[in-house]
Amino acid sequence: MTGKTCSRKNQITGHPLEEGSVPFFVHFIVLRIGLNSGPRTSIVTWSRFEVRDMQRLRWGTLIILFTSFVFSNAIAPQQARACGGFFCDANTLSPIYQAAERVVFARHNDHVTMHVEIAYEGEPTDFAWMVPLPTLPEDALGNPLPLEQILRTSIPRLFDLLQSATNPTFTVNNTFEDFGCNQANGTSVSGVMDAGSWDESTDPNSEEPGGPPPVAVLQEAEIGPFQAQLITATDSQALFEWLGENGYVQDENAIPILDSYVTGEYLFLGIRLQNGKDTGDIRPIELNLGDTDACVPLRLTAIAATPDMPIMVWVLGDHRAVPKNFLHAEVNPKALQWPQVPNYMETISEAVDTAAGRAFITEYASPAKIMDGAIYNDALASRQASVAEASDIIVLWNQLVALGGVSNPELLSILQSHIPMPEDLRGYPHGNCWYEPSPSEWRREEMEMICEPDEDHVTTTAEFYNFLGYWLAKLEADGKPLAIDLDAIKEDLLRQYFEPRQRIQSMFDQAEWITRLYTLISDSEMTRDPIFAFNPDAPELGRDRTLETVVKSDEDCDESWIEATYDDGSRYIFPCETPSQCMGTPTVGPVPDAPALLHVAVYDESGEPRYFDPADAEEVDVLLDKAVVGQPSLPENYDLSEEPENISVGTNALPSGTTKKSSGCTTTGGTTPISGLVILLVFMLAIGRRRYQA
Repeated sequence: MTGKTCSRKNQITGHPLEEGSVPFFVHFIVLRIGLNSGPRTSIVTWSRFEVRDMQRLRWGTLIILFTSFVFSNAIAPQQARACGGFFCDANTLSPIYQAAERVVFARHNDHVTMHVEIAYEGEPTDFAWMVPLPTLPEDALGNPLPLEQILRTSIPRLFDLLQSATNPTFTVNNTFEDFGCNQANGTSVSGVMDAGSWDESTDPNSEEPGGPPPVAVLQEAEIGPFQAQLITATDSQALFEWLGENGYVQDENAIPILDSYVTGEYLFLGIRLQNGKDTGDIRPIELNLGDTDACVPLRLTAIAATPDMPIMVWVLGDHRAVPKNFLHAEVNPKALQWPQVPNYMETISEAVDTAAGRAFITEYASPAKIMDGAIYNDALASRQASVAEASDIIVLWNQLVALGGVSNPELLSILQSHIPMPEDLRGYPHGNCWYEPSPSEWRREEMEMICEPDEDHVTTTAEFYNFLGYWLAKLEADGKPLAIDLDAIKEDLLRQYFEPRQRIQSMFDQAEWITRLYTLISDSEMTRDPIFAFNPDAPELGRDRTLETVVKSDEDCDESWIEATYDDGSRYIFPCETPSQCMGTPTVGPVPDAPALLHVAVYDESGEPRYFDPADAEEVDVLLDKAVVGQPSLPENYDLSEEPENISVGTNALPSGTTKKSSGCTTTGGTTPISGLVILLVFMLAIGRRRYQA
């Protein structure tokens, strides 16, 4: 494998809506709810429809207008459902992101932290996860850090909150020419441990006295629900065999990839679930990478990758982050269907493939403090203090209820580890099924809901932990008291729940910029690990994309079309094939034959992006294989080709010659008709006018 890997710096041994106008009738409010972004309210307003404007509209037109609005909202999904914890609204980008590998990097001073989401479905005993590390982080004195300071547990909500805050939105800002009804009815679319020093002489893996073994475990520790091992190897075949013997199932195709990491003197961090832990206990992990580059170890992912696998990366730092050894691509807005962009993933895939298959799209890059108080705030700090002061388990439990109780999987996991539910426990809380009724436990008898007998009912997890005080008292009265170490529970709550949130919030507070990059990549394209650098000259990119559209009509207000103005100032005319298409928030695009790729460029750590002809993407991509942070991305003697002009498709317009009537319906002049249909419409209108004049 010749692909460039993450750079190694140390050796193992060393280291909105305008409210000023009066709306016609009412604001129509559609509440869309989702797990990822919370309630979103799209307010659609017909502004300043005054009496004289209404008089210009035929009643039939008003009926069509109103019916179109009601029908379009009646068929639109009104409520999101949860699918695997991700926002699942068909009108958002989130469902197509849900399979993404999500990774967060943060660089502060000379220190890089990495948060990785782990998605796993299967038996707990089969879970094994491994990540290559370019260097072993060190303390200020140059000593290797203990495993507890290298690996920590992170929180699932980090990725959902961050994705929701940076999801691109697509808005059509539609107005009706002349009526003065600037219909700002935009539809927003929201759519990857006990320390132990290693001593060669006492390591059980040593095969020769005094000689380095081919595979060695440097450190082991229990971190949250995980059993972690820090592994070093000098032989890839021996490493492959060792992994298989120790529960890390690997594909034989991984051997050459492992060999490239072993040759580069990488360490390996292995993670498995502790005995007794379930897959529901799996948490994202936080890695302390030390002084290295933000780099995604993508090549090992190729073994189990799916075609067009989504990779979503956030990079926090002093400036906007840019891909160093991957190309940078920009999606052509004319290739999208606005505002709900159902072809967004398809367009990104085509754009990236045009850029040699190894390119990242920047979806967000801004110094805006979008995560202030999102993870840890004064309210949570107060709750933490109350937990620390709790005098008994009931007082503590009441504090945890305020944080979600058993509905919070993190809290439930901690409680279960300290207060395991007794096996074969039977009965309802307080002996009454109405405390926690569940339809599956009822049967219908003579049209009445009858609970099964208390002594036959198998107590559920929710019933036990939601009514913990009742069960603890009952078990004690029955002579089966549960031993509870209150201080140990508090300690785990501090380490596994509160401290991760404090660290993550501090990570955001220290970051000047947040950059989100995204790509779709297949296994055959995962030949190098993407590296990210920072560029102080790279521009800001917010999450909001807006397309300005104007609904225009002919002189008699019988035929209408939509004129869309894109960011580059170009316009495109879309005919209204049905009366409702021009009403409310129209669906616009894509422009016929618009290429998916708008620009492809190479970034360095300073200066503007270097745009070039996409036809040369394969050649440039090969050169980027050698790119490293701190040096020019391309050889100094290589001249990039010039980017062709008008790559995004030109402008069209309706025929000129139409004049403005007193009624106010106007059209703009232009050069070329957009289609034979428009020519036919204009021709028919001309005939109609001549007949009327006759």
